Amino acid sequence: MAVLLEILDVNTVIALGVGVLSLWWFSVRRPAGVPPGPWLAVPLLGHLLLMKKDSREQFAAWRRQYGDVFSLYLGSRLVVVLNGYKVIKDALVKNADAFSDRPHFFFLDLVTDSKGVLETSGPIWKAQRKVSLEILRELGMGKNALAEKIQEEVKEYTRVISESQDLPSYAPVPDAGLTKEVFSSVDVYDTNS
Repeated sequence: MAVLLEILDVNTVIALGVGVLSLWWFSVRRPAGVPPGPWLAVPLLGHLLLMKKDSREQFAAWRRQYGDVFSLYLGSRLVVVLNGYKVIKDALVKNADAFSDRPHFFFLDLVTDSKGVLETSGPIWKAQRKVSLEILRELGMGKNALAEKIQEEVKEYTRVISESQDLPSYAPVPDAGLTKEVFSSVDVYDTNS
């Protein structure tokens, strides 16, 4: 310790101490109105170190301890976790405006300039949604041909999932092509003729 004090002067040690304590304090302190949750969050890692190998077990334990609504830090991001049908329905139906936006991620904002499917919300999202719905209607959304094709693909998807029951729960399910399969086989009809 004496060697360390010879290398660093007292002001540096005090500044480092204040910095570490500040980081710790701000990671532990919860903003007002935030639901309860685990109290010790490691700076930059949050509660990730408290996670068990099977995160479902950990979330179930926190649900038993803190109730159907609790909060935690995943990395440096505060996350509110909702459990149970009634709580989720209340959030998504009765308080839809509060839960309808997407979280902002610095890196995605930087890469996409807050545009594109992953990052949009608000007026940009509404415009994209309007165009998407117009295209889907032209492709037959709401018509029997599209509904039948979707049902065929859902049956196939269900078959693939049921055959993969021996796989671990984290194994990828071959679903990436589902949307492609539905729309690549739909005939586009000219509604003006």
